[in-house]
Amino acid sequence: GGDRIKNYIVEKKTVEGKAWVKVTTDCAGTSLLVPDLVDGQEYFFRVSAENRFGVGPPVATIQRTRARDPIHPPDPPTRLKIGLITKNTVALSWRPPANDGGAPVTHYIIERLEWDPTGQEKEAWKQCNRRDVEERKFIVEDLKEGGKYEFRVKAVNEAGPSRPSATVGPVDVKDQTCPPSIQLSEFMEVEEGTDVSIVGIIKGVPFPTLKWFKAPPNKPDDKNPVQYDQHVNKVVGENVCTLLIQQSRRNDTALYTLTAENNLGSDSKEMRLNVLGRPGPPVGPIKFETIRADTMTLSWLPPKDDGGSKITNYVIEKREANRKIWSPVTKEAKECIYTIPKLLEGHEYVFRIMAQNKYGVGEPLDSEPETARNLFTVPGPCEKPTVSSVTRDSMTVNWEEPEYDGGSPVTGYWLEVKETTGKRWKRVNRDPIKVMPP
Repeated sequence: GGDRIKNYIVEKKTVEGKAWVKVTTDCAGTSLLVPDLVDGQEYFFRVSAENRFGVGPPVATIQRTRARDPIHPPDPPTRLKIGLITKNTVALSWRPPANDGGAPVTHYIIERLEWDPTGQEKEAWKQCNRRDVEERKFIVEDLKEGGKYEFRVKAVNEAGPSRPSATVGPVDVKDQTCPPSIQLSEFMEVEEGTDVSIVGIIKGVPFPTLKWFKAPPNKPDDKNPVQYDQHVNKVVGENVCTLLIQQSRRNDTALYTLTAENNLGSDSKEMRLNVLGRPGPPVGPIKFETIRADTMTLSWLPPKDDGGSKITNYVIEKREANRKIWSPVTKEAKECIYTIPKLLEGHEYVFRIMAQNKYGVGEPLDSEPETARNLFTVPGPCEKPTVSSVTRDSMTVNWEEPEYDGGSPVTGYWLEVKETTGKRWKRVNRDPIKVMPP
């Protein structure tokens, strides 16, 4: 404008916005740090020059600019490893970089270096992958059988590729064969309802055929193939075979055997899985040891399955036979016998008993209906008494025990007498005559 520039006016607006917002009207230089931007928001900027005659026309940025922290290439990938080697392939795997440089890693570049044993050709790194590799594993193909190779990997983000990872190799490209071997834990203990993963580490080239077998803990030789369904499944991964058990149950307690076989041999390993849980039902039937008008004494046997944990107590409940609602009797029964109090004479009852351990209360064992009543009656008659040892003023009376004691042992006898011409019987003894011990 023929005059010295006094200052610059800087303005901004979002891509979606219509109005320009002044950032500053007093910028003396030709660069400015624009503050207070929204992370991720895209902006346009424009600048106008001003001298003493006024403000000139603005010039705006053509491309939108996103507000974000600076992006750098990522760090190199880590833990590059060599897997299976055949006569013309090598399997590689690696871990992602520790720092992605401020933008997600989009893919990886795999490179190889072929050794020239003659030293006549210049050795140079060459890219192996023809497509972007998004996974963290890759099989390098079309290698020369018997050749020596090194490998490295680069990570790529929006800012570009990383430095190369540490190299692996050199390796000889040839078929590597070995018989199978398995690493498997010997014992696992879980609580019922837990998802279980039994993991076997597998080695063997060619990769072996894998089978799971199951046997009862007390019959280790009674092995049967595991039946796979929604509850139990087999998952085979790279050098790993996993038996998955969803929502484990008590009957999953078993001895599990994993076998591996290829044309060079076989291997097998066993693992004991113990699933702990609530006990099974007590062993019946429930016996009524005594029955009275207001009490009954019950007995039973411990459950065959204690849930893998000691039985701490038994829970007993009752209901009247014509009703469906159970009412508690006790949670404190420690032995396999208990007397039920406070029953109503003439009422018919059903009882149920459950074992308890630290994992909870098990399934119940129900009794047959039984009526609260007194089972005892008066004894039956004695046999006709006989008389012996007669004197002027005494005689000895003898009799046999009654055939029926009324359901309870006889505790004593009453002896009565009358004259032959008389009609009324009189008791001879004031107290019952005690039963003589045998």
